[in-house]
Amino acid sequence: MFRLAALAVALLASADPFQPAPGTKATVLLFVSSTCPVSNHYAPDLRRLSDEYSKSGVAFWLIYPDPADTDKDIR
Repeated sequence: MFRLAALAVALLASADPFQPAPGTKATVLLFVSSTCPVSNHYAPDLRRLSDEYSKSGVAFWLIYPDPADTDKDIR
């Protein structure tokens, strides 16, 4: 369930990562930036971890705290 832009949009659309969906055993909140080379470097690893652990009920949320980030920046 690794969805960079979709998660950011979902957060803006009042999705609440603190109210997990049924079957969610854990929630991972990752604070990232579209301009951070470290965040961008680890994106493939984060995707792999999300794909691997989502099957076990772990939800991954990417939080983009910079209000200047647009959907285009995040993708």
